[in-house]
Amino acid sequence: MGATKNGEYMEMLERIASRYDLPEEWSDAAVDDFVSETGSLQSIWGISGRDVSGADFSKVSDESFFKLAFNEYTKFPENFKFDCKRMMEEAKEPGLGIAKLHEKGIEGRGINVAVIDKPILETHSEFAGRLKSYTFIAPENEFNDEMHFHGITCAAFLCGNSCGVANKANLHYYAYPDKFEDDGMYWGYYFKALDMIIEHNQNATPEDAIKIVSISAGFNRDRVDLSDKMSYYIAALKEQGCYVVFSNLFGETFSCSSKASCFDNDNPDSYKLDLWQNEWCKNKIIVPAGGRTSPCNSGDDKYMYNGNQSCYSWAIPYLCGVFALALQADKTLGYEDFCEKAKRTAIVNKEGLSIINPVGIVMDCVIKQKIREIEICENVHVLHAVESGSRAWGFASPDSDYDVRFIYIRDREYYLRLDKTRDVIEWQLDETLDINGWDLQKALRLLHKSNPTLFEWASSPIVYHTTQKWQTISASFPDYFLSSPGLHHYLSMAEGDYREYLRGDTVRAKKYLFVLRPILACKWILDKHTPPPMLFADLVVAEADADLAQEIEQLLEIKATVPETEEIPKIEPLNRFIEKTLPLLKTQAESLPSAKAKGYEELNRLFIGALFDEYPI
Repeated sequence: MGATKNGEYMEMLERIASRYDLPEEWSDAAVDDFVSETGSLQSIWGISGRDVSGADFSKVSDESFFKLAFNEYTKFPENFKFDCKRMMEEAKEPGLGIAKLHEKGIEGRGINVAVIDKPILETHSEFAGRLKSYTFIAPENEFNDEMHFHGITCAAFLCGNSCGVANKANLHYYAYPDKFEDDGMYWGYYFKALDMIIEHNQNATPEDAIKIVSISAGFNRDRVDLSDKMSYYIAALKEQGCYVVFSNLFGETFSCSSKASCFDNDNPDSYKLDLWQNEWCKNKIIVPAGGRTSPCNSGDDKYMYNGNQSCYSWAIPYLCGVFALALQADKTLGYEDFCEKAKRTAIVNKEGLSIINPVGIVMDCVIKQKIREIEICENVHVLHAVESGSRAWGFASPDSDYDVRFIYIRDREYYLRLDKTRDVIEWQLDETLDINGWDLQKALRLLHKSNPTLFEWASSPIVYHTTQKWQTISASFPDYFLSSPGLHHYLSMAEGDYREYLRGDTVRAKKYLFVLRPILACKWILDKHTPPPMLFADLVVAEADADLAQEIEQLLEIKATVPETEEIPKIEPLNRFIEKTLPLLKTQAESLPSAKAKGYEELNRLFIGALFDEYPI
């Protein structure tokens, strides 16, 4: 695309600007009215390219200004109260922890993606090194030179260098002219492009095959003809290991969002539903869409802030980008499994919306790959693998690591050796992953002693891998729980962490939780004589009074937003509760009668049955 075409694009923007008027007076109400119609020129282009240097924005709040689209050609008043440059720059960031994934090398590298949309400025710096092919679907069409904001935004949000979720994925772009076909839609072009992608994959090496196709378009449910044809393409591409995501399919599991906060892209509480979205959307996994910056077709280094309206068009490439990141971690992942991971790992924000969790999805893939590595390298069968730390307890911090624990079994000959053998595997320990496991034989011996840690692993809400063999074995666990060992275990944890971490004027927030959780677990055991639940929230509901629950709720809000190592002022009500409760629990633990452990007969039967494959893997 040369300068002439760029000039023509600028002329088009000027024509668009001439088609709607700006408010005579700017206020929050005026902004809301100005952008109220989703998909209107005002909502899409806002004050882009307009001269508002003489306008008075003193009655416009930050939240309202955030709704207005603008670009580098917008002329603002001198000493403007809004930091537009910062807003445009920071809105390039996809958010929700994706930058941290990029830092760890999870960038969609080696994954080929396709976008089918209208023509774009393919020379834009956002696609430097990313664009592997640019194909006109109708090469002779006279409208191929007419670039469109829709396509360049979709491509950038998927895999752009600075705006993209998968910023190292390879892009194959299929451009169709901005001209409806006879049916008043573009689907003829989409189907032609999908035919091209099928042919590409037939001739490509596995490394060059397209894995994801992003289409920011859909059709009415009554169009059975289009639905049937799309079903054919989805099935044909799936056979090639390629997955198509378009509006109708996207909407089955996901919806989109605008933003409540301009500059906090990583915080799930920053995302909210837009005015047009109904209650039905609350049951979906929410994907970011509004409040983003994208490249502009007006120049190779030009950008535009897109306003804060929520739409499927921007959410679909975001989702496809997350899928590409997950595929980098697990090449065998299919779209259906990806959706299940999205449901399982979603973060519920303060408005009750389930926000997509890219880090959780990717780490789930990484951990499952680690489990496969362990099985191959150690020649073992992993029966069960779970999260055991603060993530499983329900109070992870933004930088919490992943504490993965697993139970494994070896071939039966291993247990007949005369030389001493190890019964643990310590696989990985770094700033992100802490992975280790126990041999089933060790686990069952500890179960005989009513080891509380084993009960926690068996009840973790975050399960990375399990087997029917484990389900058969773990069904017997409740019979081996003894109150006394559990009570002494949790009481020792609480006393030790309190002595070491909560005596100073400033403390780490998570250390309070490391004391409060075992205290509440002790109270649970005394009340119910069963293993305490893994989730801290369940313990709070069952064992904390209203005042304590309120203090804990405030503590959890702090814990969720501060780094693991950051200290906060000592919380006196919590210290008083701990200092009062620990001596009482100690007295109760000392007076609790000890119970006799069950014999080994059932555990021997379970172990031998596992060794001789009486229970299926």
